[in-house]
Amino acid sequence: MVISYSKLVQRMEAGVVEVLDLKDGEEKKWVEILGFQTATPLSDFRSGNVLSLILTVLLLELHPNIVKEFVKTSLPYALCSIHCCVAVGEVLGLKKEKASIEERSDE
Repeated sequence: MVISYSKLVQRMEAGVVEVLDLKDGEEKKWVEILGFQTATPLSDFRSGNVLSLILTVLLLELHPNIVKEFVKTSLPYALCSIHCCVAVGEVLGLKKEKASIEERSDE
């Protein structure tokens, strides 16, 4: 199975636009609203790698109400979801050496 990072990011963007009911002209604000550090969210997923990206997308798609409530708080959703995935991965012994989401290619 090949995982497409760009397709996952597209799903994440579509999920945020839908969940937060962003209007025309606001679509590009999703990165800022979720608390990503840069306009290209892939760089933020380096620490959690693909697991954190997948779980962020699934949370948006399966539990949109949780995301809506979380975004209302002062906590950065992106940072919290990525760090939770990293912690779970460490507990399960899934941490890889030098794995980088940017080094992978979409096929």
